[in-house]
Amino acid sequence: MDIPTFLYAPAATLFGVSVSVCLWILNQRRKELSYQVLHADALVNVKGEAKRRVEIRFDGKPVEDAHLVVVTVTNTGHLPINPGDYQGKLAICTNPGSSILMADIIGTVPGDLDERLPQENGQRSLIEKIQKDKLILQPVLLNEENSLSIQMLVKNYAGKVTVSGHVQGVRAIRQASDRTILPGMLTQLGAVTMAAAMLFCGPDALVHLQLEAIVPYLLLFLLGYVLLCAGTYLPRKPAHWLSGIGQ
Repeated sequence: MDIPTFLYAPAATLFGVSVSVCLWILNQRRKELSYQVLHADALVNVKGEAKRRVEIRFDGKPVEDAHLVVVTVTNTGHLPINPGDYQGKLAICTNPGSSILMADIIGTVPGDLDERLPQENGQRSLIEKIQKDKLILQPVLLNEENSLSIQMLVKNYAGKVTVSGHVQGVRAIRQASDRTILPGMLTQLGAVTMAAAMLFCGPDALVHLQLEAIVPYLLLFLLGYVLLCAGTYLPRKPAHWLSGIGQ
Protein backbone atom coordinates (compact mmCIF):
# COMPACT_ATOMS: atom_id res chain seq x y z
CA MET A 1 0.00 0.00 0.00
CA ASP A 2 1.65 3.24 -1.21
CA ILE A 3 1.12 6.55 0.58
CA PRO A 4 0.96 9.69 -1.62
CA THR A 5 4.03 11.85 -1.14
CA PHE A 6 1.90 14.96 -0.43
CA LEU A 7 0.87 13.32 2.88
CA TYR A 8 4.44 13.16 4.18
CA ALA A 9 4.55 16.76 5.38
CA PRO A 10 1.20 16.64 7.25
CA ALA A 11 2.22 13.32 8.80
CA ALA A 12 5.54 14.75 9.98
CA THR A 13 3.76 17.83 11.34
CA LEU A 14 1.22 15.68 13.19
CA PHE A 15 4.00 13.61 14.66
CA GLY A 16 5.96 16.67 15.79
CA VAL A 17 2.91 18.26 17.43
CA SER A 18 1.97 15.00 19.15
CA VAL A 19 5.47 14.53 20.50
CA SER A 20 5.51 18.11 21.80
CA VAL A 21 2.13 17.71 23.54
CA CYS A 22 3.04 14.37 25.10
CA LEU A 23 6.41 15.65 26.32
CA TRP A 24 4.68 18.70 27.78
CA ILE A 25 2.28 16.43 29.68
CA LEU A 26 5.08 14.22 30.96
CA ASN A 27 7.17 17.16 32.16
CA GLN A 28 4.45 19.02 34.02
CA ARG A 29 5.67 19.86 37.50
CA ARG A 30 2.57 20.07 39.63
CA LYS A 31 1.68 19.82 43.28
CA GLU A 32 -1.04 17.26 44.01
CA LEU A 33 -2.45 15.48 47.05
CA SER A 34 -4.92 12.61 46.83
CA TYR A 35 -6.51 10.01 49.05
CA GLN A 36 -7.87 6.50 48.69
CA VAL A 37 -10.19 4.42 50.85
CA LEU A 38 -8.50 1.02 50.88
CA HIS A 39 -11.02 -0.80 53.06
CA ALA A 40 -14.25 -0.11 54.90
CA ASP A 41 -15.38 -3.37 56.46
CA ALA A 42 -18.01 -4.01 59.11
CA LEU A 43 -16.59 -5.72 62.18
CA VAL A 44 -19.61 -8.02 62.26
CA ASN A 45 -21.41 -9.14 59.10
CA VAL A 46 -24.10 -11.10 60.92
CA LYS A 47 -27.69 -10.40 59.83
CA GLY A 48 -31.15 -11.26 61.07
CA GLU A 49 -31.89 -12.55 64.57
CA ALA A 50 -28.24 -13.41 65.27
CA LYS A 51 -27.21 -9.77 64.83
CA ARG A 52 -29.20 -8.76 67.94
CA ARG A 53 -27.44 -11.45 69.94
CA VAL A 54 -23.89 -10.43 69.01
CA GLU A 55 -22.35 -7.56 70.95
CA ILE A 56 -19.11 -5.66 70.32
CA ARG A 57 -17.51 -3.64 73.10
CA PHE A 58 -14.97 -0.85 72.85
CA ASP A 59 -13.35 0.30 76.10
CA GLY A 60 -16.00 -1.70 77.91
CA LYS A 61 -18.94 -0.01 76.18
CA PRO A 62 -21.24 -1.66 73.62
CA VAL A 63 -20.69 -0.48 70.05
CA GLU A 64 -23.20 -1.09 67.28
CA ASP A 65 -22.57 -0.84 63.55
CA ALA A 66 -18.80 -0.45 63.85
CA HIS A 67 -16.59 -0.40 60.74
CA LEU A 68 -12.85 -0.64 60.29
CA VAL A 69 -11.88 2.00 57.71
CA VAL A 70 -8.39 2.29 56.18
CA VAL A 71 -7.51 5.50 54.32
CA THR A 72 -4.23 6.42 52.63
CA VAL A 73 -3.15 9.99 51.81
CA THR A 74 -0.46 10.31 49.11
CA ASN A 75 1.55 13.06 47.46
CA THR A 76 0.75 12.11 43.84
CA GLY A 77 2.34 15.23 42.38
CA HIS A 78 5.93 16.01 41.37
CA LEU A 79 6.65 18.71 43.96
CA PRO A 80 7.12 18.34 47.72
CA ILE A 81 4.43 19.55 50.11
CA ASN A 82 6.20 21.37 52.92
CA PRO A 83 4.78 21.98 56.41
CA GLY A 84 4.51 25.68 55.56
CA ASP A 85 2.26 24.87 52.57
CA TYR A 86 -0.61 23.79 54.82
CA GLN A 87 -2.98 26.75 55.10
CA GLY A 88 -5.25 24.52 57.17
CA LYS A 89 -4.54 21.15 58.72
CA LEU A 90 -5.59 18.05 56.83
CA ALA A 91 -8.69 16.36 58.20
CA ILE A 92 -10.15 12.95 57.35
CA CYS A 93 -13.91 13.28 57.68
CA THR A 94 -16.54 10.57 57.83
CA ASN A 95 -20.28 11.01 57.25
CA PRO A 96 -22.31 13.26 59.59
CA GLY A 97 -23.70 11.30 62.50
CA SER A 98 -20.72 8.95 62.67
CA SER A 99 -18.09 8.82 65.39
CA ILE A 100 -14.41 7.94 65.06
CA LEU A 101 -13.74 5.86 68.16
CA MET A 102 -10.01 5.36 67.60
CA ALA A 103 -7.37 5.81 64.93
CA ASP A 104 -3.82 4.59 64.32
CA ILE A 105 -1.13 5.13 61.72
CA ILE A 106 -0.55 1.64 60.30
CA GLY A 107 2.01 2.49 57.63
CA THR A 108 3.97 5.31 56.02
CA VAL A 109 6.19 5.75 52.99
CA PRO A 110 8.98 6.22 53.93
CA GLY A 111 8.72 4.17 57.10
CA ASP A 112 10.19 6.92 59.29
CA LEU A 113 7.83 9.67 58.13
CA ASP A 114 7.05 10.62 61.74
CA GLU A 115 10.74 11.50 62.26
CA ARG A 116 10.04 14.72 60.34
CA LEU A 117 7.81 15.95 63.17
CA PRO A 118 9.09 17.76 66.27
CA GLN A 119 9.12 15.55 69.34
CA GLU A 120 6.55 16.50 71.96
CA ASN A 121 6.15 14.85 75.36
CA GLY A 122 8.69 12.22 74.40
CA GLN A 123 6.83 11.02 71.28
CA ARG A 124 5.91 11.95 67.71
CA SER A 125 2.43 11.45 66.31
CA LEU A 126 1.10 12.15 62.83
CA ILE A 127 -2.41 12.25 64.34
CA GLU A 128 -3.11 15.44 66.23
CA LYS A 129 -6.61 14.75 67.57
CA ILE A 130 -10.05 13.28 66.89
CA GLN A 131 -13.16 15.47 66.84
CA LYS A 132 -16.18 13.14 66.64
CA ASP A 133 -16.40 12.52 62.85
CA LYS A 134 -13.13 14.30 61.99
CA LEU A 135 -9.52 13.16 62.32
CA ILE A 136 -6.94 15.98 62.32
CA LEU A 137 -3.43 15.24 60.97
CA GLN A 138 -0.20 17.02 61.82
CA PRO A 139 1.38 19.07 58.99
CA VAL A 140 4.34 17.04 57.72
CA LEU A 141 6.71 17.18 54.76
CA LEU A 142 5.47 14.90 51.96
CA ASN A 143 7.86 14.38 49.08
CA GLU A 144 6.77 12.80 45.80
CA GLU A 145 5.02 9.43 46.40
CA ASN A 146 5.25 9.81 50.18
CA SER A 147 2.12 8.59 51.93
CA LEU A 148 0.55 7.72 55.25
CA SER A 149 -2.18 5.18 55.95
CA ILE A 150 -4.65 5.53 58.78
CA GLN A 151 -6.84 2.84 60.30
CA MET A 152 -10.01 4.11 61.98
CA LEU A 153 -12.73 2.41 64.00
CA VAL A 154 -15.91 4.25 63.01
CA LYS A 155 -19.34 3.99 64.60
CA ASN A 156 -22.45 4.55 62.41
CA TYR A 157 -20.35 4.61 59.25
CA ALA A 158 -22.43 5.24 56.10
CA GLY A 159 -19.80 4.78 53.40
CA LYS A 160 -18.56 8.36 53.08
CA VAL A 161 -14.96 9.51 53.61
CA THR A 162 -13.46 12.81 52.48
CA VAL A 163 -10.16 14.56 53.11
CA SER A 164 -10.39 18.31 53.64
CA GLY A 165 -7.76 20.99 54.05
CA HIS A 166 -6.08 23.80 52.17
CA VAL A 167 -2.60 23.25 50.75
CA GLN A 168 -0.80 25.99 48.86
CA GLY A 169 -0.57 25.10 45.18
CA VAL A 170 -3.12 22.26 45.40
CA ARG A 171 -6.47 23.09 43.78
CA ALA A 172 -8.34 20.30 45.55
CA ILE A 173 -7.58 17.11 47.45
CA ARG A 174 -9.11 14.47 45.21
CA GLN A 175 -9.95 10.83 45.59
CA ALA A 176 -7.38 8.80 43.67
CA SER A 177 -9.95 6.86 41.62
CA ASP A 178 -10.95 10.11 39.84
CA ARG A 179 -7.79 9.99 37.69
CA THR A 180 -7.66 6.61 36.00
CA ILE A 181 -9.23 7.12 32.54
CA LEU A 182 -6.72 9.23 30.58
CA PRO A 183 -3.59 7.09 31.20
CA GLY A 184 -5.40 3.93 30.10
CA MET A 185 -6.81 5.58 26.98
CA LEU A 186 -3.40 6.90 25.93
CA THR A 187 -1.76 3.51 26.52
CA GLN A 188 -4.35 1.65 24.44
CA LEU A 189 -4.32 4.26 21.66
CA GLY A 190 -0.53 4.08 21.49
CA ALA A 191 -0.53 0.29 21.29
CA VAL A 192 -3.17 0.27 18.54
CA THR A 193 -1.28 2.93 16.56
CA MET A 194 1.97 0.98 16.74
CA ALA A 195 0.22 -2.23 15.67
CA ALA A 196 -1.44 -0.47 12.74
CA ALA A 197 1.89 0.95 11.56
CA MET A 198 3.50 -2.50 11.59
CA LEU A 199 0.48 -4.12 9.94
CA PHE A 200 0.22 -1.80 6.96
CA CYS A 201 3.93 -1.40 6.27
CA GLY A 202 4.67 -3.81 3.40
CA PRO A 203 7.48 -6.32 3.93
CA ASP A 204 8.97 -5.52 0.52
CA ALA A 205 9.56 -1.94 1.58
CA LEU A 206 11.48 -3.11 4.63
CA VAL A 207 13.54 -5.66 2.74
CA HIS A 208 14.54 -3.22 -0.02
CA LEU A 209 14.68 -0.17 2.29
CA GLN A 210 12.23 1.85 0.23
CA LEU A 211 12.30 5.03 2.32
CA GLU A 212 9.34 6.67 0.56
CA ALA A 213 7.16 3.75 1.61
CA ILE A 214 8.67 3.31 5.08
CA VAL A 215 8.77 6.91 6.40
CA PRO A 216 4.98 7.43 6.88
CA TYR A 217 4.65 4.17 8.82
CA LEU A 218 7.76 4.93 10.83
CA LEU A 219 6.27 8.27 11.86
CA LEU A 220 3.01 6.53 12.74
CA PHE A 221 4.89 3.92 14.80
CA LEU A 222 6.84 6.60 16.67
CA LEU A 223 3.60 8.50 17.34
CA GLY A 224 2.11 5.34 18.86
CA TYR A 225 5.24 4.83 20.95
CA VAL A 226 5.04 8.37 22.35
CA LEU A 227 1.36 7.91 23.21
CA LEU A 228 2.17 4.59 24.89
CA CYS A 229 4.90 6.22 26.99
CA ALA A 230 2.61 9.11 27.92
CA GLY A 231 -0.08 6.72 29.14
CA THR A 232 2.45 4.64 31.04
CA TYR A 233 4.04 7.51 32.95
CA LEU A 234 0.98 9.64 33.65
CA PRO A 235 -0.12 9.43 37.30
CA ARG A 236 -2.59 6.66 38.03
CA LYS A 237 -4.47 5.56 41.09
CA PRO A 238 -1.70 4.85 43.59
CA ALA A 239 -0.84 1.17 43.91
CA HIS A 240 -0.32 1.00 47.65
CA TRP A 241 1.59 -1.66 49.53
CA LEU A 242 -1.25 -1.83 52.04
CA SER A 243 -3.84 -2.88 49.46
CA GLY A 244 -3.81 -6.44 50.77
CA ILE A 245 -4.82 -5.53 54.31
CA GLY A 246 -8.02 -7.13 55.40
CA GLN A 247 -8.28 -9.47 52.42
